[in-house]
Amino acid sequence: MSSLEIVLVILSGFAGAVVQGSTGVGLTLMAGPLLVAIDSDFVPGPLLVGGLVVGVGILIDEHALVDRHDLRVALTGLPVGLLAGLGFLALLSQSALAVILGGAVVLSGGAGLLGLRPRAGRASTWAGGVLSAFGAVSVALPGPPFVICYQPRDPQAFRPTIAAFVTLTVTFAGIALLAAGEFGRDEAVLLGWLLPGLLVGTALSARFRPILDRGFVRPAVLTLSVISGALLVISEVL
Repeated sequence: MSSLEIVLVILSGFAGAVVQGSTGVGLTLMAGPLLVAIDSDFVPGPLLVGGLVVGVGILIDEHALVDRHDLRVALTGLPVGLLAGLGFLALLSQSALAVILGGAVVLSGGAGLLGLRPRAGRASTWAGGVLSAFGAVSVALPGPPFVICYQPRDPQAFRPTIAAFVTLTVTFAGIALLAAGEFGRDEAVLLGWLLPGLLVGTALSARFRPILDRGFVRPAVLTLSVISGALLVISEVL
C-alpha cells in the first residue's frame, strides 16, 4: 500500500470504531467500502477481527449491563450460523452472499424502523445468533442481523449485549476462517494497519454513548443496519 492508502486505512478504522463503539454496530458500514476499494482482502478477516477490538472496548465499560440469559440463548445459534456461512462461502461467491444478506438486512431493518418487530423471546434471539454468525463468516457483517432480531427485556442491555455477542461471534468466526485458510499472513498485516485507528476511535466513542442512551440507540443502530445492507448490495451490483 502507498502512504496515502495507509493513512486512509487508519482514518477509516478510526471512523468505524467511533460509530460502533457508541452504538454497537457500524464498523463495516463506515470502514468497509473504502477498505475494500484499497484491498479486497480486508474482508472478511481483518475487518471482522477489527470488530473484536471495538467490542472489547465497549465491554470494558459496560460488561455489567450485559443480559447474560439472552447472550446464552444467542450463543446456541453460533455453531449453526458458522457452519452455514462456511458452507455457503464454499458454494456461492462472496458477491452473491453479500447481495442476499444485504438485501435481507435492508428489508428487515426497514420494517423495524417502521415499528414492525419480531416477537421478543428465545426464538428471535436464537435466530439473531444464527444470522449474525452467518453474516460474520461470509461477509464480515455480524452486527446488523443480530440487531434486527434482538428484543432486550431491558433497553439498557441493548448495546452491551450486542457488543458481547458480536465479540464472541467474531472470535469464533475468526478461528473458523483461520482453520479454513481464509486468514493468513497478508490478512494479519492488513489488520495491523487498521489497529491504530481502531484503538483511538474506540477510546473516544465512550463520549458519545450518554447522548445515544437518551432513547436513540435502537433507531440509530437500525438506521446504520439498513445503510450497511444497502451499501453492501450496491457495492456488489454496480
